[in-house]
Amino acid sequence: MISTTTWFVNADKRLTLEQAIPHIQFLQNKRKKASMHNNENAKNYFTYNDTSIKNLGFVEFTDVNYSTDLSFVGKYDSAANKTKPILVHFISEDYVAALWPDFNSSPRKENVIKIDSLFTNKYLNQFNRKNIQIQLVFTSSYDFQKYVSLKNNLNRFFGSEVEFSKQEFIY
Repeated sequence: MISTTTWFVNADKRLTLEQAIPHIQFLQNKRKKASMHNNENAKNYFTYNDTSIKNLGFVEFTDVNYSTDLSFVGKYDSAANKTKPILVHFISEDYVAALWPDFNSSPRKENVIKIDSLFTNKYLNQFNRKNIQIQLVFTSSYDFQKYVSLKNNLNRFFGSEVEFSKQEFIY
């Protein structure tokens, strides 16, 4: 492992987030260790089978911090982002539940939708994309392949129009 190069991480698609994330955190910590050979331009990418293009896909995770401490859900990444409401997505095996902007309440039934329909209905179009930050929260049993594929689809759907929180939660 050369810390000054871009890393491409390929995890077994059968793993759950509970199994994969501790190893991902280990790699991230290894890269962050101070060294005289650090390369600030080096990136970290997940690789996965992107069936939409029938080729290898890449999702950057260089700046993503994974946490199991849910007390920080709904908090801003930095003081500079406090002007944006945060849209929090709790993601389980087949469903997404959004809490916005009241994080202390449980998801309302109309805010729970099937992941398969996430990009085909008007759900995501109802938000002013430039004025929100999206924070993702996953169950620990969520499939790693689904996780990377969903992150890719979110990035493709939103492009640079929205800001994704650099803090992701696994519970």
